Amino acid sequence: MIALGKLLKHKESTVISARAQQAIENALQEIEASKYAELCNRYGITPTDQLFYEKGLADLLCEEEHDRQYELMSKAKPPKGAGRSQPKISVTSQRRYEEFLKEAKHIPLGSYDSNASAKRTLLEKYFRRFTRGGVQDLNRYNDTSAGSIFDRLVGRAEDVCARYRNQQ
Repeated sequence: MIALGKLLKHKESTVISARAQQAIENALQEIEASKYAELCNRYGITPTDQLFYEKGLADLLCEEEHDRQYELMSKAKPPKGAGRSQPKISVTSQRRYEEFLKEAKHIPLGSYDSNASAKRTLLEKYFRRFTRGGVQDLNRYNDTSAGSIFDRLVGRAEDVCARYRNQQ
């Protein structure tokens, strides 16, 4: 790649070989503006098509900027959490999720407000946060909300149990 300073230099009185002249003409005929500008600068000739030459210069500058941006991105740190594995689940938590799933499989999912009392009972039995006075006291939620929490927790428990089985 040609540096920006070199792109702007012109030597008016340079004699170039027939081969170089042919390469420049080919770039012009093949409509390769960046190649045309690069060759004109390399051999120090005045371009015959000034607009095409300027387009080539612009293309070369864009390529240089693209390369510079790519280089910066490749040196950048990966975003937080990239490549991080899932947090480890304690054996006690994993067992609690398994027991919860065993009992929860008897309660149909999907219809959030059906079997609300059974869902509330299981949530309170296995997760302290849902008990009266807990962080997420279920008495503050209507049946539909409690059912939604139950369904999401069943999904979470299934994920945790599957991950635990894969770790073994």
